[in-house]
Amino acid sequence: MLSIGATLSAPLPLGTEALSEIDDLVVVYPARPEADVAINALSAERRAGFLEDLFGVVAETVADDALTEEHLHRHLLVLGWDNRVIEKLGDRRPFRREGEGWIFLDAIRIASGQDLMFTVVSPHDPEKKLFFWSRIDLDLDKFSVLPFLGTDWAVYRGYEVLRLGRLRNLGSWPLERDPTAESTPLDFRSAYPVQGSSPHYVLHHPPGLVDEGGRSAILAAREKALGAAAGFLEVPLDDVRIHLFLFADVKTKEQLTGVPDPVHSQGRDQELHMLTDHARSPNPHEETHLLAYRRFGPCYHTALHEGLPLALERAAGDGTLSTYAAALVATGVVPVIDTLLDEDGIRSLNQGQIGFPASGLFVSWIVERGGLDLLGRLYAFKPLTTDKLASATGAAVDDAVASYKNWVEARAKEGEPEYRFQRAIADAAMAGQKGEWVLAAEHLTRALELRPADPDTLYRLALAEDKAGLPAAAEVHLRRVLELAAAGAGVAERYVIFGHYQLGRVLERQGQTDAAKKEYRTVLTLPDRHGSHRMAQEALGSPQGGAGP
Repeated sequence: MLSIGATLSAPLPLGTEALSEIDDLVVVYPARPEADVAINALSAERRAGFLEDLFGVVAETVADDALTEEHLHRHLLVLGWDNRVIEKLGDRRPFRREGEGWIFLDAIRIASGQDLMFTVVSPHDPEKKLFFWSRIDLDLDKFSVLPFLGTDWAVYRGYEVLRLGRLRNLGSWPLERDPTAESTPLDFRSAYPVQGSSPHYVLHHPPGLVDEGGRSAILAAREKALGAAAGFLEVPLDDVRIHLFLFADVKTKEQLTGVPDPVHSQGRDQELHMLTDHARSPNPHEETHLLAYRRFGPCYHTALHEGLPLALERAAGDGTLSTYAAALVATGVVPVIDTLLDEDGIRSLNQGQIGFPASGLFVSWIVERGGLDLLGRLYAFKPLTTDKLASATGAAVDDAVASYKNWVEARAKEGEPEYRFQRAIADAAMAGQKGEWVLAAEHLTRALELRPADPDTLYRLALAEDKAGLPAAAEVHLRRVLELAAAGAGVAERYVIFGHYQLGRVLERQGQTDAAKKEYRTVLTLPDRHGSHRMAQEALGSPQGGAGP
């Protein structure tokens, strides 16, 4: 091994951010006899694929007992506490085991269940870097493949950074910490005390974030969501206790938890992290993840993990997945099973907004084919392939593939009317953005054929026709909106108020001034919404007033 005394000739960005700048990398995984080598190799392959997809890095995976001299003169990503690349450093090893945890740089205590990341100049080549990441966990790998921080080292718990710092003399070994350049981010749990509870939740948030009424509403919404998830997954709730943490905004949540999403859950800890506004919705998406962990254990496959809550929505009668099926079939992008079961493949699908609905359809097919027991068996495979899936269903591979394809096509037929309607609405919106109002009206007419009594479509069509210079056509559709309202068809108040206002505008454009004024006066008898009274008064005093919402 080389004794390093030099620094990189062309310094890269700090920490694991440097991974974005390198061209070539070797991912090294532990291969001791007592290790689960197959899992370690799969984890390495997933990280290599992630770096190739994200940064275009040429990444090779190799076991720690198969490294060659050529490997050692490339950038290294070393995985796992027990990796022999670290062991071979002898007395220059940067960490050692102590009890159930580890000691890093003779000072930093890392408890069991926590992880370490550090980035240094390689001890094998002064022109290369060595990246170390202790975690090999296919469950967490789905969403935290690698941490990216512009710091020399950091300690993690799940997705959260517990401590970070810098090193002295990055070009020499053994490593030496710089105690003047360390930070211990806020452990938000200490600042998020218990503020309430319900039969299955313990609520945490900073003082003053939510009042008592808000807490009651949030806990009620979450209990409802949990009940829906439990009913679908057939999980008893007797001993379920979920810690719910509320955050004011995405920025705060990301700073404290390491996750920028408005909502995320941690199955092994039975924790739910949500923005306050999102917590008020009884959507059972995250509760499904938590209860699935209780029933099936950790999930190693993104398609199964993300598809399960969407399968619940389909089971509850939500037609959204059928609409997505219609969209996928219509555009010819229905993913095959091989792609859905490949982490690189599903990551690519997610980037194209296809992965989530496709995963929901996939899991729905699995559950319909073999129930939750089949899904649980598939959860346990590491990795899961089309061959293994077919075997678990008792079918030949070709039969399983054909069964899934036919099932999706059947769902697409169910969802075709809604897909055509949504497509027409989207086309109309695009035409309107370009000022092509005649074309927008044509698309909305197509939508109206699918939903003849839809007040929203009627109103939008009337606006488009008015802007296209067709006030007589707009009058017909506005009167239809008001007829539906008078018949008690559940028309929203805003369509009644602005239906009368817009009817006044199109009558005025046709020279029917007295009739137009009657409509404006009617607006003044209705609730004042979004400035409707002001607009009606201005129209009464000055023709060609505003257009309404």
